[in-house]
Amino acid sequence: FDGGALTATEKTVGPLAYDFTFFWRVRARGAGGFGPWSAVRRYTTSVPPPALIAPEDGVQGGSAHVFFAWQAMPNAQSYHLQIAEDEDFGRLVFDDAALARPETAAGPLAYGSTFFWRVRARGAGGFGPWSAVRRYTTGVGTAAEPEDGAAPPGYELAPAYPNPFSAEATIRFGLPAAGPVRLAVYDARGRRVAVLAEGVLPAGRYRVRWQPGTLPDGVYLYRLDAGGRTATGRMVLLR
Repeated sequence: FDGGALTATEKTVGPLAYDFTFFWRVRARGAGGFGPWSAVRRYTTSVPPPALIAPEDGVQGGSAHVFFAWQAMPNAQSYHLQIAEDEDFGRLVFDDAALARPETAAGPLAYGSTFFWRVRARGAGGFGPWSAVRRYTTGVGTAAEPEDGAAPPGYELAPAYPNPFSAEATIRFGLPAAGPVRLAVYDARGRRVAVLAEGVLPAGRYRVRWQPGTLPDGVYLYRLDAGGRTATGRMVLLR
């Protein structure tokens, strides 16, 4: 920017490039022409807001343990993730301003509740603007709980117990290696009604207790997606 005919002592300039350092100076012009330049000041712009990746906006029946991911920003030094119970982020349940990677796991979040989350990146000029806000609603099931014992030699999905069940069913599964996992429940028409576990889990054995709440009696399928494999089971809700 080079403005040599300004008549006021202030000027708005921009937009400047994100995550760049700029230098600015001013001089005045009188009857005898331009005077000397002022001292030089430095100004560094922030990084742009990251694009959110996962979970998708508006998830219903999600796991209490959540894997969050967003766009990696060039030259970002760290990231700031906030999760709140309200859209104004006045009731924070997670607030970490020193995340080194564009992803993290958080939880357990309260069951059957709606949360709002956003991210911003920090560059040489400090924190940039917040990303768009996404909404995430947990289901009525419980999060995956690790069990004692060694990790299994292969991926396992045990039968639900009890089966049939009336108020709560327990589902056990095993992972031979760490990686992304999703355990979800579907009704007889193939509609997903709950996500009991979703995110990156270490190798080991786990159990999930599912409470169907007000869902109607009937046949439900539970499906484990892990390690590029899929396993399914069948359970009957009978009150």
